[in-house]
Amino acid sequence: MNSNCWILSFPDEILNIIFYHLNQATTMQAMLVNKKFYQIGKVKLYRCIYVLGSQWPPLAIDAKADTSFHREFTIINTWEQLEVLYLSSRMNLVRYILCRGEQLEFKQAITENWPWIRVELEQCFDGEEESIDALKTDFTKEVIMSNYLPLEQDNYTAKSMIIENEWSVSTNILDIVPHMKGLERIEIVGRSENSLKNLKLTSKTPLHIKWLCVSLLEVDYIDYSELQRLFDLSEITSFEIHLAYLDEASEHENELQRLMKKCTNLKNLSFETTAMLFFPNIMSTLQKHSLEKLYIACASHPPLRSYYLDLYMLNQTNSLTELLVSSTTEGRWSFQEFDRVYKIDREQEEDNTQPEELKLLRDFMRESDTPHPKLRHIVLDRNHYAITNTEHGVQVDPMN
Repeated sequence: MNSNCWILSFPDEILNIIFYHLNQATTMQAMLVNKKFYQIGKVKLYRCIYVLGSQWPPLAIDAKADTSFHREFTIINTWEQLEVLYLSSRMNLVRYILCRGEQLEFKQAITENWPWIRVELEQCFDGEEESIDALKTDFTKEVIMSNYLPLEQDNYTAKSMIIENEWSVSTNILDIVPHMKGLERIEIVGRSENSLKNLKLTSKTPLHIKWLCVSLLEVDYIDYSELQRLFDLSEITSFEIHLAYLDEASEHENELQRLMKKCTNLKNLSFETTAMLFFPNIMSTLQKHSLEKLYIACASHPPLRSYYLDLYMLNQTNSLTELLVSSTTEGRWSFQEFDRVYKIDREQEEDNTQPEELKLLRDFMRESDTPHPKLRHIVLDRNHYAITNTEHGVQVDPMN
């Protein structure tokens, strides 16, 4: 046997582990090596399917899109591609399908023909009146609730709950949370300064949740201290702040600065706002070198310069692994944006941003007085860049 082909002698169990760490494009390339790799790659390629759908921007399918999400899933960007899979014998290899957003009937259509396949939705589109039906299923990962609906039995599947309390009607909707045993994320959507105040909790003990999102629409001021009554802020590790339809947000800036001081275990922080905030001020009360992911999407953000990168990573350089800065707020999914690399047709879209951004990032990493030992990934709008520390310095490479 050729000494350069020692990997060919590995047992299937070891090759399965190796293929598990390959993304979709690299798996397809490896399948061309020989029949053994083809069979192992085929099983890996069809085990977990992610269905995006044509209503969303397509995800990249190439070797450079190397994130944990792209390694776990084979991506189907359009319904036409899904129909082709339906008609093939490869459906026998599928074990799990995750869909970005669909109706409850989506699972039924699959399980009637392929009952062994587990199906989950990232978001259910069935409407408010059927939210309790979505909650009773075993496959909806995110549910949208507007009113308190008693749940007779515990739910173990829903990972995220969106509370739409836009018009500040007093509600005990949070009382359902203890029955949602797998819940990781709560998003509160409000349209009034009383949106938090009118959320009632029967229990006097604040809820324990790891991931909290507050989305406010046309709200000039809100008392963020109400969150202390509802949640144990010291347990929150991921926090999202969405402020929409605002031209000025100085009142939020002061309140958020006080709020951040109480989030003593925060690892991931996201700002998505139409109004410019001085983000370093808000972050100044965070514990130093504690953040791992920082997401800043601001519609009124000025053109990016090294100055802003320095400011945003100030006091977090020893811990930060991923940073996103964008002037686009529409169609974003917060921390998911780090893991999901978009396909960009640069010629058709006349997108010439990448060369300029590459120069900016390479100059910044080379000239920065402060090392960034854990920084691995920077996203500027939709452009992803891998950061690698080598013996010759820091390397910056495009991922899409």
